[in-house]
Amino acid sequence: MEQVGPPLAHHLNAVIGWIELGALQEAEREFTLIPRQFRHHPDTSLAEWELAAAARDWRRAINAARTAIQLAPERSDGWIKLAFALHEVRLTQEAHETLTHIIGNFPTISIIPYNLACYAAQLGKLEEALSWINEAVKLGGIKEILKMARSDEDLRPLWPQLEKIKFE
Repeated sequence: MEQVGPPLAHHLNAVIGWIELGALQEAEREFTLIPRQFRHHPDTSLAEWELAAAARDWRRAINAARTAIQLAPERSDGWIKLAFALHEVRLTQEAHETLTHIIGNFPTISIIPYNLACYAAQLGKLEEALSWINEAVKLGGIKEILKMARSDEDLRPLWPQLEKIKFE
């Protein structure tokens, strides 16, 4: 997929900027200004996901992520966002299956095993969750991953084990 240029880049940056400012109505308005010829671009779908997630409209987020995947299955972000939204609507098993299905396609992206650890922990699969954390640590670094994991509510069942791991 080629780099996004104007005018789409301007609209997408504005949508994300409004979201970051907490101005969801302005973000939504800006999103509607995206020209029709750019509506079927994965970056447009991912911006819609961000807008939906900020509004906690997880069904819309799921649809946006699925569209992004249809348009660019070779990109990891659509898959990651789909799994996240599925988890938010309590379809954690489906979220887990989504990432398990594609992890081999993205062997260097640490957030995938990290999120798999979260989903496994929430499904009561604690040994599997620890295994995924170890994989995420290999890819993302022990300090960064453990810092995140030790405060992630999805990984609360692992906190006692994670506290025992030392790093400098």
